[in-house]
Amino acid sequence: MAASTFGFAGSNGYNGSSGRQGRPGTSETLVLDGTSTSISLIGRDGGDGGDGGDGGDAYNCIQPEDVPYDLQGAKGGDGGDGGNGGDGGRGGSLTVYYRDRADLRQIEVDASGGRGGYGGRGGSGGRGCRCRDWSWEVDDRRYYCDPGERGERGYSGRDGVDGEPGQLSLVEGDEPLPPEQPAIELSLSQLGTRTVELTKDIWNLRRGARSLLAPGSVVDDEYREFVERLEKVVEVVWSADRPISDFEDVPVTLSLNEEGFVNADFSEELWIDGDATQTSDRVTYNVNHAILASEATELNVANVVTNANNLELALVDLAQQSHLITTQFRLEYRSTSRFDNRRPRTRYEGEIPPELVTQNFNRFTIDLSGLPIEEQYLRSGIGVELDITAIREFAGHQAEQTLRWTGEIR
Repeated sequence: MAASTFGFAGSNGYNGSSGRQGRPGTSETLVLDGTSTSISLIGRDGGDGGDGGDGGDAYNCIQPEDVPYDLQGAKGGDGGDGGNGGDGGRGGSLTVYYRDRADLRQIEVDASGGRGGYGGRGGSGGRGCRCRDWSWEVDDRRYYCDPGERGERGYSGRDGVDGEPGQLSLVEGDEPLPPEQPAIELSLSQLGTRTVELTKDIWNLRRGARSLLAPGSVVDDEYREFVERLEKVVEVVWSADRPISDFEDVPVTLSLNEEGFVNADFSEELWIDGDATQTSDRVTYNVNHAILASEATELNVANVVTNANNLELALVDLAQQSHLITTQFRLEYRSTSRFDNRRPRTRYEGEIPPELVTQNFNRFTIDLSGLPIEEQYLRSGIGVELDITAIREFAGHQAEQTLRWTGEIR
């Protein structure tokens, strides 16, 4: 028989809090004028993690006397885990404008990263209930008591990582670089009424930063050197048959990459058909057609003609954009039988061949009688359930809409 526990287990200790993250060092810009300079851009140290709390001792450890079963003391509570130490902050960045590269040796920089904080210690486990009597005898049978286990010690938190040293950036010349604008988000209507200028600074990555500065300087050995500034003017030529004001709140994000190409990220709610022309300094987006994504799923059942000789389904596009959107249909045709009017079963499931679909502007007429459905499931009095799925495509976008019609063939 399993031993019976006496006493109550101790509570577990609390976990220590994590140390705060060290803040990065300040970043500075320096224009060399031939004088020696000492700059401190040291990152801040991370905070130490808090110690975990000790587990509580088991309590109410009153051992029953002379009972006809083995006893087990309650366990002590586990110690809480120590908190992780905070990471040290990265050293600050330094941008230097210079005329003579040799003048860089006059700059002493300390852009060391901050020290990572120490992890907190795990808490001690609590003591379990002890046995007053280790064994006893009842009716010529001996029983035993096992003391409660001590709680597990909590895990110590990990030490924080030391921060990386700051990076050096070099620009030949003494004119500060103006702020760059490599990306912008604006509404489509804003983009359609003005041009936008995007700018992006191009840098080469090199190694050996410490050898360029005064002895004892601490920076990341990889540094950046300014190469050129890319500039592109972006405009939109709106040739769609709908006014751009129909889409005035739709956001567009323009971004200039390092290869000099401008990417236009239109919102997923807008489907655009157009092309782009890019030259060395200008990008022109020609918009030929545009619809809202929601307009691709505005089909509605207009009419169902049901008789023994003909079964047609008519759908109408309420958004009136079917002259632009390519449409395919899938159908699941379910019907009752003459013997069971309560359980519709699938009689056809699959694509509707294009030759059975007639499109007249924004109206689609589907000849369901042309599908391979047994004649007995097209007779008068048969209950029918139709699930029609329209697959709508435009300018590389796709959406699906499923409509249901339930009725009886007359």
